Amino acid sequence: YTIVVEGAGSSPMFQVLTDNNAAPTGGYSLRVMDASADAGAVDVYITALGAPVSGSPVVGNLQFQQVTNPYLQLSPGTLEVQVTPAGNPNRVLAIQPFSPASGKIYSVFVLDPPNGSAPIVPPSIPAVPGANTYGVLVVTDPVM
Repeated sequence: YTIVVEGAGSSPMFQVLTDNNAAPTGGYSLRVMDASADAGAVDVYITALGAPVSGSPVVGNLQFQQVTNPYLQLSPGTLEVQVTPAGNPNRVLAIQPFSPASGKIYSVFVLDPPNGSAPIVPPSIPAVPGANTYGVLVVTDPVM
């Protein structure tokens, strides 16, 4: 299981996620969660490193506390996770470099900025206006 603590201050919320730790074949497994109470619905793109957002998101219209299930099966590479408001690919909220490997499992969490501050991840190269207002946490999950 994965336990996610959401919210801040004196009233945090807890969400328990059921993990799938079975080794994927032919690529990597990815689960995505919108843990940002402030971002609203988001689209999540997996792009080549440094590439602009294009095409369809791997996860579209992900709502706060929503988690992809089942895990997505994707091809590895030198990539970036890019998060945009749902339906608005021209405004990147967060970018996180990501180099998934075949046979591995990853969880991606969209996060609020700490205490309303920004940015919380390194700026993208090249710079994308508005990027890194929010955070992206990529976690390598255990494979059993």
